[in-house]
Amino acid sequence: MIKGEIPTRDIVARYSPAVRKYWLNWSNITCSHGVLYQKFICDDKKTNNLQLLVPNILRKEILRNCHDSVFAAHQGIHKTVDRIKEHYYWYRLSEDVKLHIKQCQVCNRWKKAIPKPKAALSNYCVGYPMDRIGTDVIGPLPVSKSNNRYILVVGDYFTRWMEAYPIPHQQAEEVAKSLFTNSFRDSAYL
Repeated sequence: MIKGEIPTRDIVARYSPAVRKYWLNWSNITCSHGVLYQKFICDDKKTNNLQLLVPNILRKEILRNCHDSVFAAHQGIHKTVDRIKEHYYWYRLSEDVKLHIKQCQVCNRWKKAIPKPKAALSNYCVGYPMDRIGTDVIGPLPVSKSNNRYILVVGDYFTRWMEAYPIPHQQAEEVAKSLFTNSFRDSAYL
């Protein structure tokens, strides 16, 4: 960089992804007093800034100053990235900001939990008895004289008829056996 010579692709290929990224942007990188800067065009497309290309050793301090400080006010990812980009740049800047904010104890303490969206409720039309049934297992309960610990509850959506059957355990085979021997045996719809 100091000599002004652009290294060849073969030479740069041996280095880290960060070096390769800077090499691709070679025309926008300048050196002043032994310090590397990148020319940066602001969002208004008119203003040119010089961003300091930050070495690894200074990145944590910049992240703390631009996110954790009283003046930074623990803003979100996008605002913190924008604040840093006003004066600084480094490879994978956005990823480092995301990680820093994810690990920020103050942000985690005050961040509101984002509720998971729930599926919209809708009516389910059933046309005849046993068209749709619902099942649930209650238990474990105290062991009965016939060695059962659970109760299988079966409800018909059409008639709203409910039945309960004792079962010894809640494995799928036992539930299926109880459904077919008890609930479905009198059904004319099977």
